Amino acid sequence: MLNVNVRQQSRDLCMRTIYWLFLVASIGAAAGCGGYRPAPDTIQGAWRAESFDLRGLKVPISPEIEFTSNSMNTAGQALRIERIELKGPEVTVYFPANVGLTFAFESKDRMFFALPFIDYRIYYNRIRTQ
Repeated sequence: MLNVNVRQQSRDLCMRTIYWLFLVASIGAAAGCGGYRPAPDTIQGAWRAESFDLRGLKVPISPEIEFTSNSMNTAGQALRIERIELKGPEVTVYFPANVGLTFAFESKDRMFFALPFIDYRIYYNRIRTQ
């Protein structure tokens, strides 16, 4: 019984760490790589994170994100975008105080954010509107 509790606590700690790192990294910078070369406005639009499979339970790794030309909206919060820079397959979105968040594109409809220090990627797919 003790072993099961330790495993559950380890999983809970891992999930909390992933969520915490994503939130911290939203303020910090991260890097990624890929083969697609995006256009400046490629990041604009709504994006949904792929789910994490936790023994049959699909759990979203992060909230949906929507980019406009001047803001990033997520979880009911809007962050003003100062500028957007391209470097190969990476798009870096800069916020006030010159803080950037880098997304790497695999295609025009799929990108990822690499969490620093733990080598974990959060993949996002574009949400198509009808």
